[in-house]
Amino acid sequence: MNKVYTVRLVRPVFQSTTIEVQALNRNSATSKALRWAKGLPESEWTERNIEDNDHTMHVESVLDHQEIYETSSHPHQEIREFQLATGNSETPKYLLLSADLSTRVGRVLSQPWFTKTDQLLQADLCSDWVEPINFILENDGLGGDGEPAGVGWEKCQQDNVMDFPISDLDQEMIESKS
Repeated sequence: MNKVYTVRLVRPVFQSTTIEVQALNRNSATSKALRWAKGLPESEWTERNIEDNDHTMHVESVLDHQEIYETSSHPHQEIREFQLATGNSETPKYLLLSADLSTRVGRVLSQPWFTKTDQLLQADLCSDWVEPINFILENDGLGGDGEPAGVGWEKCQQDNVMDFPISDLDQEMIESKS
């Protein structure tokens, strides 16, 4: 018998704008552009053209309705709160990794939420992320199908927001889409 679930999915959306500034050097120009961009209206930002296969959706959380009805005194309210809880303080946050494929350079793009957390929490989160990244490094990457090139991948997968290469829920979602 099928059960009812509410599934929250997230996907990256990248927008860009171009700002021309007068400055003494590159760093000054960057600082000015960043300050100016904060005040730009949404109409000045355009969605970047991203290939469908370049980024995937991520299953952020799943709510089992039956479990809520069995355990909650206000199940309808709790389900509705879950459905509306996008972008609030209780939803996961994301740190970005960028890759310039032409120069083969990768960077971590820190986000304001991360720099505002205490250093112990930053270190704890990074330790969760570094194990799967190290696994990729030590095994010369992932195969073309998203599978690890080496053995022992299961040992480094953790129940965290940032699953590498792809969580089982995400994989099921992708397979059902095709």
